[in-house]
Amino acid sequence: MSSRGTVAVQALVPPQPRVSDPATVHLDAVSYYFLFDYLRFVLAAGVFAVHADAQGVLPKYLSDVCVKVFFALSGFLIGGILLRTRPRDLPRFYFNRVTRIWIPYAIAIALLFTATVVSRQPLTLRTGEFFFYKISFVYNLFGPPQLERFRALMPLSGTGNHFWSICLEEQFYLLAPLAIIFLRRFRVPFLIAVWFTGAIFPNTSVDFSPVALGVLLAISKERFGTWYLRTPWMISCLALCLVSAAGVTYGLPSPDVSADIFAVCVVALLARNGPRLPLGEWVGGLSYPAYLNHWIGLVMRKRLALMLGFGTAATNIAAAIFAIALALFHFAAVDRRVLRARISWYTPRRGAICCAFAYGLLIIGVVGGFLIAPVRAH
Repeated sequence: MSSRGTVAVQALVPPQPRVSDPATVHLDAVSYYFLFDYLRFVLAAGVFAVHADAQGVLPKYLSDVCVKVFFALSGFLIGGILLRTRPRDLPRFYFNRVTRIWIPYAIAIALLFTATVVSRQPLTLRTGEFFFYKISFVYNLFGPPQLERFRALMPLSGTGNHFWSICLEEQFYLLAPLAIIFLRRFRVPFLIAVWFTGAIFPNTSVDFSPVALGVLLAISKERFGTWYLRTPWMISCLALCLVSAAGVTYGLPSPDVSADIFAVCVVALLARNGPRLPLGEWVGGLSYPAYLNHWIGLVMRKRLALMLGFGTAATNIAAAIFAIALALFHFAAVDRRVLRARISWYTPRRGAICCAFAYGLLIIGVVGGFLIAPVRAH
């Protein structure tokens, strides 16, 4: 399993209700999964800890498992939304995804670009290539394979490599409606095939297998209710979670397959309805900006060590506090305001524009990546 641990974006932030009528709002309000707020924070903290662990004390697979859980969580939540979405409501779905994901992501890319310029790193064509992949949401396809060879030419020597998961998440948003809404009769075998393919050919940066399991869990909930919260099944999920955790730890039978199973079991065990509490709103909300910009805290470690005179452990704690404080400011100043205002921003025309722009940007990125590859080879 790859050691490029990171986070899946949408799982960091609870999807907001699809507002079409008061009944829908009420239904989504009572089906809020309040424990997911705290799960997001724990997983984001796990990823930060692995990235900050220069001494290699923590097992590298910890960040990979966090990735898997985030993707399974995203599949469950977004899959659940799409199961309730009609084709005519898709413009709103895309509008919600664009306003929620793209605005903080654009800020993160701007911060990374600014830091690259301030550090006086030469802005070569190769550096621009990596920014192009990030902006067009195809970095997971063309960026990570170049990490070992061209790290020095990447922004801040590979800083921002974790954005590959945002790109994979965006691709999921664009492909999922086709499978869930328009291929209803074939969606279950299609999702099983996606998971099976990922299990046979594991590749972290293009691995949709945990997402597929999360969507399958959402489909099973639609058909059979919350079966996973009934005592016999809950005990079975817990046992499977422990067995798969052991499989990840000892690499048996396959760490990737074990991590997929562990991820979806964790999501099933914590998918419990409850009210959204103020603490949960802030803890869950800051996870997304913390994920996007936690590299700033890591980059600041050396300066913090010189300023404060701390040792390695204390410096890492200071860096984590700095990253959380920055994420809190980002959530309060940007994310929270966007979430509250986007209902009034929405129109069907804006939703259609977001939909067309999202697909167009992805196509440009894919075509551009394949055109650049032969030039790079020479």
